[in-house]
Amino acid sequence: MKQTILFTGKELKELWKTYKFLILCAVLLLFGMASPLMAKLMPELFSQIDLGLGAPLQLPDATFLDAYVQFFKNMTQICLIVLVLVLSGTIPHELKSGTAVLMLSKGLSRSSFILSKYTAALLCWAAGYALSAAVCFGYTQFLFPEQSPKSLGMALFALWLFGAFLLACVAFGGVLFSQAYAGALLTGGAVVVCYLAGLIPGVKRFSPTFLISCNLELISGARAAQEILPALLVTAALCIMLLAGSILIFRQKQL
Repeated sequence: MKQTILFTGKELKELWKTYKFLILCAVLLLFGMASPLMAKLMPELFSQIDLGLGAPLQLPDATFLDAYVQFFKNMTQICLIVLVLVLSGTIPHELKSGTAVLMLSKGLSRSSFILSKYTAALLCWAAGYALSAAVCFGYTQFLFPEQSPKSLGMALFALWLFGAFLLACVAFGGVLFSQAYAGALLTGGAVVVCYLAGLIPGVKRFSPTFLISCNLELISGARAAQEILPALLVTAALCIMLLAGSILIFRQKQL
């Protein structure tokens, strides 16, 4: 455990020095700020568009739900992709540069190596995401003082856990193929498989992708928080299995 904690600190410093943490936080913060503003301005912008129908296009006034629509859309369609791309090369880079061999020769266990890499990535994701969500909430409160989200905490946690699942896929792919973007490709494939599995009747509520499709229903109160518990448990179990698989493969891998 001590090895894991020490190497996690080293990895966090490396993510800071290589600007990966800053890039991730900047992107997350940008969309955390922009989402409520986009929701507020969208009806006004569309009202200025002349479609040649003799009257401007009218949209209903924006509400706090529109701000969260933009937030979760930006998180799932852009920010999660940035998360995977920014952090997908960390393990393969260590393997190719020889840094992993050096650290292992100094007594670092292979399991601590994998756990430290994953923990550092998870902490970066948690910090950037928390900052983005806090800014979005505060800005939404400023623009829409009447906001009253129902299960906002659960909706945010569900998306965070899905990000943790993606990072576990990245770690597994990085160890399995030792290529910079192999983890990203494997992660994309895993998301597609989960999405297709969710199309099967009775399976959707267990699929990890369910966690990023029910956020607005949770916030509006259309879905109870306990309804996503099966997907939460399955996703957490998949994270553990992927990490365990990464460690087992890495222990057998010749460097």
